[in-house]
Amino acid sequence: MQPYMAIAALAKHFSVSISTVRNWVRSGQIPPDTYVKVSTTYRFNVAKVEEALLASTTRDADSQKQIAAAGTELNQLAEDDDDDLHSILDDYDEDL
Repeated sequence: MQPYMAIAALAKHFSVSISTVRNWVRSGQIPPDTYVKVSTTYRFNVAKVEEALLASTTRDADSQKQIAAAGTELNQLAEDDDDDLHSILDDYDEDL
């Protein structure tokens, strides 16, 4: 395998469109240290791109876990606040 390949070959390697590869570059999923750009021509180091995409996928999975945990914590806080509110309203009704 060549150490560097054109964008069309990289897209074919990953079975995605050229537009997807361009989006990955724009979004930073394929970082600048994985390719060489001369004018409007890109050449990608496949091994580095694979490594970057795997790292990106791992970060995304970790983020999803953190979001799920935060959601669970927020739900618990909302339930606790709801219980506190009911307690306050009950006390208020008793005072009337």
